[in-house]
Amino acid sequence: MRRLLLWSSVLALPAIAAGLALAFVSARLANRSLDTGLQRTGDEIVIPDPEAGFVRPPDATTSVSWQSEGIAYTIHTDSRGLRAARPGEPARDEVAILTIGGSFTVGHGLEYEDTYPAKLGALLDVPVGNAALSSYGSVSALKSLARHSDLRPRVVIYGLIAEHGRRNLDPCAPSFQPPCLPVPHVTRGDDGSLRIEKPDPVTSARAFAFASRLQAVRAHPTLLGRLGLGLDALRHNALRLMGSRATASGDVTPDQSLVFALRRMKRRTDHMGAKLIVLVLPIMDAPHAGRLAERLRPQLAKSVEIVDFAAHVRERTQEGELPLLMLSRNDHHPNAIAHEMIARLLARTIERERLL
Repeated sequence: MRRLLLWSSVLALPAIAAGLALAFVSARLANRSLDTGLQRTGDEIVIPDPEAGFVRPPDATTSVSWQSEGIAYTIHTDSRGLRAARPGEPARDEVAILTIGGSFTVGHGLEYEDTYPAKLGALLDVPVGNAALSSYGSVSALKSLARHSDLRPRVVIYGLIAEHGRRNLDPCAPSFQPPCLPVPHVTRGDDGSLRIEKPDPVTSARAFAFASRLQAVRAHPTLLGRLGLGLDALRHNALRLMGSRATASGDVTPDQSLVFALRRMKRRTDHMGAKLIVLVLPIMDAPHAGRLAERLRPQLAKSVEIVDFAAHVRERTQEGELPLLMLSRNDHHPNAIAHEMIARLLARTIERERLL
């Protein structure tokens, strides 16, 4: 009997060790999910959308802070979900300029009045709608353009960074959290042509369910709640890894995805009777990398106006002064000074080309 108990104990050791390891990994993942450094209060930052993957909720106010970097700002939206200057601001029926893109255009880290869309509107004395959203790539921006085309803009500005080419190929948006937040992305069809794959609704439901659970654990933290959250994060990490491998578009390059999306944008703006400006924005600590505008120009119609802010920075800024344009030491988004420079560059282009 003793020998049987001894062998049972020995055989149970691997299971116990595996259980402890799983609990340890779950606790680490829970801590990582709960303590990203970014803190949000107020309304939800995004809500699901069947076309763009996710959009900003209408009539919402969300405060965002990253204390270690000294970043704190508030995002208000109007009844359309466009970024607004203040709570309860009514949506416009029409705008002269519509901006689309990701975090560089929505103004991550900045109050509304410090963003280049707001500054551009003030310089030209025209209404500007900011439909950009953090984590968007070119394809989600294209969907946003379609969503807000009824605003009848005369100029559409797409804020492009090189990372958008990679985002266009990923079925999951970049995120601090483990779940795959699905987005439309570029794939190659059976006939060899490029096409846009819609966001997966089942994956979207899982991602937003995880976000709800995360908020619940933050509000009422318990050991079991954190362990359960960690196990959920572990499952989402595995699903995301399997999904990315299954849908990897290895035969489509980031630049090919950009040209594909930009040509679709051009067709859409032509149909709207608007002028498309592609604003090439650099990661602020590396304006000399990539030369994206130079790669894209030969492949796009001459009627697409490319404004290369990266070249502008390269020409006018000394290397030692680059940190002055960064949001913080560890956040390489453009700060208010850079947004002012962008707005003035765009205003000169629009006035020179008589686009309004």
